[in-house]
Amino acid sequence: MSWLSPLPSVHTAAPHLVVVALLIVWNVVVAGRISRARMLPGALGAVSVLAALLIAPAAFVLVASTSSTAGRAVSGIVWLWPAAVALAAVQAAYALAVRVTAPAVAIPILAFDALLALIATVQTMVAHGAVPSAVWQALVAADARALAVGAHPLALLIPYYLHVPILAPISPIRRNVGTPLRGAVAIVALLWAALILAALPGARRSVQSYRRYASARLQERPAGDFAVGVRILPTLTGWPAQSALVRDLALVDTLDVGVMSVALTPRAMTRRVLDSLGRALDDERGARKLLLVMDLSSAPRALDDHPAEWNAYLQHRVDDAARAAARLHPDYLVPELDTRLAIAGRSSRIPAGAWREYLVAAARAVHRASPRSRVLAHVAGFTAADSARYAWAATDAPVDGVAITLFPWFGGAATLDARMATVDRWMNASRSTREHWVLDAGGFPFVHGERSQLLALWGTLAWATSHPQVRGLVAYESDDYGAPLGLRASMGRIRPAATRLAQAIHALGESAPAPPPPVP
Repeated sequence: MSWLSPLPSVHTAAPHLVVVALLIVWNVVVAGRISRARMLPGALGAVSVLAALLIAPAAFVLVASTSSTAGRAVSGIVWLWPAAVALAAVQAAYALAVRVTAPAVAIPILAFDALLALIATVQTMVAHGAVPSAVWQALVAADARALAVGAHPLALLIPYYLHVPILAPISPIRRNVGTPLRGAVAIVALLWAALILAALPGARRSVQSYRRYASARLQERPAGDFAVGVRILPTLTGWPAQSALVRDLALVDTLDVGVMSVALTPRAMTRRVLDSLGRALDDERGARKLLLVMDLSSAPRALDDHPAEWNAYLQHRVDDAARAAARLHPDYLVPELDTRLAIAGRSSRIPAGAWREYLVAAARAVHRASPRSRVLAHVAGFTAADSARYAWAATDAPVDGVAITLFPWFGGAATLDARMATVDRWMNASRSTREHWVLDAGGFPFVHGERSQLLALWGTLAWATSHPQVRGLVAYESDDYGAPLGLRASMGRIRPAATRLAQAIHALGESAPAPPPPVP
């Protein structure tokens, strides 16, 4: 495994955020000192002040633009981030050119700012639907890989981890590097640039790897026993915004999907929210199936250190599952999912023993409350522990089927291929006849490019349709809710993957038998 592979721990997350905050303060202090220095060119002071003032709000706009919650509101100023980074690079180049900053300090800062300016430009192009070459897209992917090492291993899914540009300070040549603080800032710039450049070759391979799916073919399902769906709405903590509901139901109609998937946290499991959700979806259900996911990612982190307390917590979630089944009568219900962990291919946080007891109790409660509802056991990761969970869920558990999540992750198609091969081995070993679902499939349109999302989804569909026991696939997700992963971009544009998904639904529909004529 490469030393640059994303780390399993998150011990660098807080220090990274602290460094980012300190560098923003650094930029403001440096700009103030330069603007007050009488012997320096006025243009240098103006560029420094403008860059320092823009960096913080520009970073906010960048983060906001990746989520549909605020993306449409800031769509007209997404250029602010590349402009702020470019100004910082100009400031560092100017400071080096007029010899007010020691080269040992200015050169690392200039190199980092220039690299970050290229990345910011490509990010803005992608946000507007452009399709840059693999070389340029790899810069964005390399930045995400570097953040996975230096900040958080889930950097693909958490947009507020980012690198910020750095202004060059006043550091006369005669003083060489100057104070240790200036040297420390230069070292940070050098390390960040080195991490990004070191990740670039692997990032380019990841971006290019999706090409292998261009020639993949969907397997016909003449029996009509394969459904394609989409996750709609953000993970609910209460009643969803009306605007999100209208947009997502319009997308459901446009794509003509066979399944609508909705994820709910415990806070949304009230009678009022469930009744309202049921009324909102009634008109759309018709021939479509409803798949409910109980997302437990909001479970208190304190439970992780006290496995015994999981049982008490999960007993309340069993009651939630029964309530949701009784009020919504979903075709399928998945009692547990942590979307971020599942996309990353990491195991559920719930201890294995508590997970089994919970599934048994939840399945029985759901079957009592809604006999027609089918319960799917979700296996999140691909480790040896997940293999044992799958073997139990596919053979012995009192559930109706198994759900898995297939996403490419940092390795691109290589990771996706490895995960599909792992599930192949599990299926062959268990010889299970229970139905399987691919729950939440997709790609990373912002990091790996929108074409990669299209190809990843197509390749996963080709794999799923080639397995008779796989009865459906749910694309993640309708919009950029929380992370730029949706079929619709945060600024409202439909991504190419949605069009390809509609083509797949049409092709699979043509291979299915014709519906019976209406009864006169």
